[in-house]
Amino acid sequence: MPDQFDTREARTRAVLALLAAKGALSAGRIAAELRTTRDAITRCLALPLFEPATPGRRTRYQLSEAGRRAVDELTR
Repeated sequence: MPDQFDTREARTRAVLALLAAKGALSAGRIAAELRTTRDAITRCLALPLFEPATPGRRTRYQLSEAGRRAVDELTR
């Protein structure tokens, strides 16, 4: 049976699942969390899956609809 984290997409989804559990985050915190994957392509795949949660000076980001779908697929 192949490891579920063999593909970049699977690793991205795993990181998204962890971030989704944390709620709205700053862009810096998202970048720091994604940096732990040590894979630039994984980070590039994940970043578009976030949207602003609260507008203003200190914008917080949450998973977009596409991000939530990716997490749902992972957790099925």
